[in-house]
Amino acid sequence: MIIHKPALITAILLTTLFTGCFDDNSDNSNGIAGNSSENEPWVQINYPAQWGTVSGIEEVRVEAGPGGEVDQVTLFVDGLVLSDDSQPPYFFAWDINGLSGSHTILARAYTGADSVDSGLLTVSVSEIPDPAPVITSPSNLSTVDNTVTVIAEETQSADIDSLVLYIDGLRFDVNDSAPYQFVWTVPEGNGSHTLFVRSWEGDQSGTSPLVTVFTEDGIDTELPYVQITSPPDWANVQGEIEVITEAYDNVGIDMVTLLLDGLEHETISAAPYRFQLDTDLLTDGNHTLICKAYDLSGNFNISNMVTFVIEQ
Repeated sequence: MIIHKPALITAILLTTLFTGCFDDNSDNSNGIAGNSSENEPWVQINYPAQWGTVSGIEEVRVEAGPGGEVDQVTLFVDGLVLSDDSQPPYFFAWDINGLSGSHTILARAYTGADSVDSGLLTVSVSEIPDPAPVITSPSNLSTVDNTVTVIAEETQSADIDSLVLYIDGLRFDVNDSAPYQFVWTVPEGNGSHTLFVRSWEGDQSGTSPLVTVFTEDGIDTELPYVQITSPPDWANVQGEIEVITEAYDNVGIDMVTLLLDGLEHETISAAPYRFQLDTDLLTDGNHTLICKAYDLSGNFNISNMVTFVIEQ
């Protein structure tokens, strides 16, 4: 028994020593665990609020940290990427026009290889935006250069708190009193720019229609694209058929006209560009189809020619 006591005492001492060194609950004086927790990325959506209502073009406001360490913040709407922002403040322009019902918003912040998600917000679309601002100058599709004064006004509410100007989707400046004017130095080079304003009255907001302007050396000269995709060339047809046309443009399509045997048959001013044609009213034999597309700048282009055959 005497022989085993030193071994037992040694085992107890070693157990106590190693337990003190590796006990997770022991005091960690170097603070590594605490600093690691403090340096973890975080992100939150400050606006809109959970279960709030949205309309027009909303400004989604996101805050993320730690300060100076966030590489990028990505905003997701209904699970799809809406936009990225790498510089605070993290503001995202979300165009809600044409949407309805409920939608989800989530922000994700990246710091190096780490990332973190905000809480998932659910918002509902309001069909009546309030208030309702407009840009009165410059006019839509106008040409600008040098320094431009952007003038806006509120048409529905006389008590708005502020009015924010966005250029190319980015927050440019804010004005909290009338007259609502913003001085903008127009970038040099070819191209177009989009402008809109957003006014705030408490938690209610409204967005103006988009205004597209061109730089002096960036007047839109790009022709629209237009193509007849159905019927196929040299198809044998009878009865009523549908002529399906694709058309798009860098600025926007104004209208598409269908030419039957070189004469105007019908014009459509909004997509989808589908024309109904009753071939029973035509003579037997060959007939031709061509579509002519006009963009918002007045440029036009013609499609491929399609020949179809009527055999009664």
